Amino acid sequence: MAITAAEVFKNRLTQKVIIIILTLIITWGMPTWQFLTLLLIFAIFYTLHPSQVETQQGEPIAAAITQSQAQSRYQPRSELRPQLQLQPASTHTYISLAETRRQGVSLLPYLKNPEAPINNFIQGIQQAEKKKPRHSGFSIFAYFAVVGKYEEVRPWMLLPVGDDAFWRHECECASYSAVCDGVGGWRVKGVEASEFSWGLCDAFEKVAKKDGTGIPLSAKTVLSRGYYDYLNSDKLAQGSSTACLISINKANGRATTALIGDSQYAIIRGGTILYKSDPQVIAFNTPGQLSSELYLERCATITTKPKEAVAHHHQLAHQDIIIMGSDGLWDNLYDYTILSIIGDEIGCDGFGRLKKNEMEAKIQSISERLRNAAYEISNNPTACSPFSDESTRAGQPRCGGKYDDITVEVITLFDNSFNI
Repeated sequence: MAITAAEVFKNRLTQKVIIIILTLIITWGMPTWQFLTLLLIFAIFYTLHPSQVETQQGEPIAAAITQSQAQSRYQPRSELRPQLQLQPASTHTYISLAETRRQGVSLLPYLKNPEAPINNFIQGIQQAEKKKPRHSGFSIFAYFAVVGKYEEVRPWMLLPVGDDAFWRHECECASYSAVCDGVGGWRVKGVEASEFSWGLCDAFEKVAKKDGTGIPLSAKTVLSRGYYDYLNSDKLAQGSSTACLISINKANGRATTALIGDSQYAIIRGGTILYKSDPQVIAFNTPGQLSSELYLERCATITTKPKEAVAHHHQLAHQDIIIMGSDGLWDNLYDYTILSIIGDEIGCDGFGRLKKNEMEAKIQSISERLRNAAYEISNNPTACSPFSDESTRAGQPRCGGKYDDITVEVITLFDNSFNI
């Protein structure tokens, strides 16, 4: 095959030889100092301006890749190609790449079957894909325990829980829960405080059944839609209520919460409080509250809109425990009391290791014990309590618990991929 002069000149060594010959011809007969000066100029010029070579496609690339300050010294480099950027490939991509290698020369010629490494690689990828753990979501268990200041049951109540109301809805994609505490101050105006809180829960139920069965709704969405639907319904009652909602995505354990007022929640993981919500209050013993717009004149200074709800999101894990409750729980029990009851039920080594039926029984017992402990403190005029501490800080020193309705919900998640 004939080689053209242009192809010969592409060789870097050939370039050097030609430049040296031309330099000698030009400088023949020059004084020594002029010759050395010209040679130095050629050397500096050649060093600062490296020649360019061409790829087979005709695209010029640098013959030597210069390292920039932003590049890592551990990245692979080549004189004839840019740096590699590794990207994750799918299983099908790996198999396709391996299949193309079958037609080439084996990198391991000493093997009796040169294709064995490629075959094993493909089989391993395929088996790994089949054995890849497929997360089947979470099972969610919940249990309510309630007690009211009064044992009367009104027509709209499920249990004698005073002014408190509670709600839970579970569908294929999500689990929804709420605790609402009707503001008892309306009684002095002849208004039944519990009717508004139960009306809110009914509105939440309708929203969840209508819109929250395909894709999980956020807790704040359920709160906002339910509240405004209730305002526009013919069953709207006078009154106001706090609200604490949680929405849990069963597929990934993602939870969203929305809170108005002093009904709160806490997340316990491994025997410690991972997160506890702060109450939304306007003044001591005056929580933020949702109210009927027909009667805003009576409580215009303390009405809260759904857009003002405190919203959070949490990534829940296997056998996390969520405690939701009205202020009757949180005003009477310290955090360490709640943790001691949970630890006593589950045990130091039980977190994350209980079977489904065991965990379901435990949360029922935990909710009942929390309710009973809070009720006992609420009726003790000499006990120390979070409510008495807060009252003292507000300039109203007192002892004892807070006599109030108590609603407790305990929720836990069970990862279905755990075979225990």
